[in-house]
Amino acid sequence: MKRRTVKSGAEQKRKRILVANWMNSMPEKSTLDGIFSCVREHGMAWDVEALPQYEPSIIKGGLKTQSLDGVITDFDSNLVFPLFSETLVPVVFLWKDAEEPPRKPRRMSLMRIGFGEVGRAAARHFLERRGYKSFAYVEDIRDPFWSVDRGNAFQEAVAVAGLPFNRFSAKDGTHRTSVTNPQALAALSNWLASLPKPVAVFAATDMRARDTILACREAKLDVPRDVAILGVGDDEFACRHIFPNLSSVTMDYEELGRVAAEELLRMMEGGRERRCDYEMPVIGVSARASTAMSSIGGPLVNAALEWI
Repeated sequence: MKRRTVKSGAEQKRKRILVANWMNSMPEKSTLDGIFSCVREHGMAWDVEALPQYEPSIIKGGLKTQSLDGVITDFDSNLVFPLFSETLVPVVFLWKDAEEPPRKPRRMSLMRIGFGEVGRAAARHFLERRGYKSFAYVEDIRDPFWSVDRGNAFQEAVAVAGLPFNRFSAKDGTHRTSVTNPQALAALSNWLASLPKPVAVFAATDMRARDTILACREAKLDVPRDVAILGVGDDEFACRHIFPNLSSVTMDYEELGRVAAEELLRMMEGGRERRCDYEMPVIGVSARASTAMSSIGGPLVNAALEWI
């Protein structure tokens, strides 16, 4: 999706914009930073309100009173589409939750968010380190398409190494619950124990990576010597409040917010709704202890590096 030049909105009548997005982590909240940056840079006369949880009464109220001038949302399509079925308010839908959405409402632009670059960034991180005997991917327990998207891209990218690849799939009923469930913890622990070591494990999210660290403890596997683990999201709380600290792919949610704001402005200026693909930009990988290279020194040196 190409960026567009935004005209100044300094002389426009002020518009009420609702950002109805899941904001479950600090990185996701930076989507708002991108929207506000776009508003400031281009002098857009927007009053932006955030709705971080699904509250249909607020959305319905704004539509009924016609007080909303535009909406940006990434709530699930089965929740959002019925709410906007009859509205003429321009809506930008950050489409992350289904492979094919139901019939979309009028005046809604679909931005399908692709996550292939996330998987490729994870592969580059591991391939630069070398020394692994296998690669693996741990899917999100809900099996959303973005989780599959990341895993497929990771698998394709590491295939150049010619090493075994394994996937902990959410299609297995036992795998669809968190490791707080004893059966799920045992299933993940047994699967990790079965992999050729050392293994590079990429997890769909930071929380899924934390699950993997806990399962390694259960299986008496050392992280990162036996199992190197990489998450996604670079949430400071999730990554730093576990031992060893978690390495993670950092996504550019702020840029996503900018692009979404520009798409909404285009529609508010009379542009037609459209369907477009947008590849989630990646800033890089925040490397921490969970993927530290253990072959650079003896046991004493490695222990010192892990402590640091």
